[in-house]
Amino acid sequence: MSGTLPGAAIANFTLMGALDFSNNSLTRTLPLEISTLSASLQVLSVFSTYISGTLPPEYGALVHLQYFNAWRMRISRSLPKEYSTLVNLLTFDVAYNTINGTLPPEYSTWTSIQHFNTYETFISGTLPSSYDAWTSIVSFDVSRFLISNSISVFSCERPKLHSGTIPPEYQFWAATVITFNTCGNVIRGSLPPELGAWKVVQRFLHYNNLLTGALPPEYGSWGSSVNAFYVYNNLSPERFRHSTPSGVT
Repeated sequence: MSGTLPGAAIANFTLMGALDFSNNSLTRTLPLEISTLSASLQVLSVFSTYISGTLPPEYGALVHLQYFNAWRMRISRSLPKEYSTLVNLLTFDVAYNTINGTLPPEYSTWTSIQHFNTYETFISGTLPSSYDAWTSIVSFDVSRFLISNSISVFSCERPKLHSGTIPPEYQFWAATVITFNTCGNVIRGSLPPELGAWKVVQRFLHYNNLLTGALPPEYGSWGSSVNAFYVYNNLSPERFRHSTPSGVT
């Protein structure tokens, strides 16, 4: 399917629960009229299209939205702070876009979020410690994008980025986080021992960084739940000292 999304027609779908226009040759921008479906819309999927422009701040009105997928499009500008009202979100995926700006700390209101993906974007700034409120998070992928201060992620072809550390506050993801992917970073400092509180983590992908210090022995408490633990290529002025905690292999 090609062409544009007919905003005026979509606005008439007042009881619409799901809109999925994914994998089409659609162009132009996301219609503002979708925001009028605030009473019913739970699923909005437009991934793998040629839609460009920005994420409309007006979509903050979609307070029942649970699934938002705008993966691999041509979206630019920043993530709207107005989306802090999307408190029922379970999945938010905007990977493979030219989104810039920072991660809004206001998104800490997403206490039901399970899957968060901003892979391969141009976001900069800090990774908000306020996201410790995401106590339902299962998969957190912020790999290979331009994050600085608290966490810096980049592809190997890109210029040097700012330094920083992982927020120890993420210990509060203990009961749910399965995948933590921050590969391709320039994170400095040491791995927070507080993350040893994680109970069900399976994939910890933290290679290509600039870590210092030793692996926290607290990570040994992950035991048999973890099946992928990648911290290779952590080359810093003080080379990462390899000492594997008991229980992590």
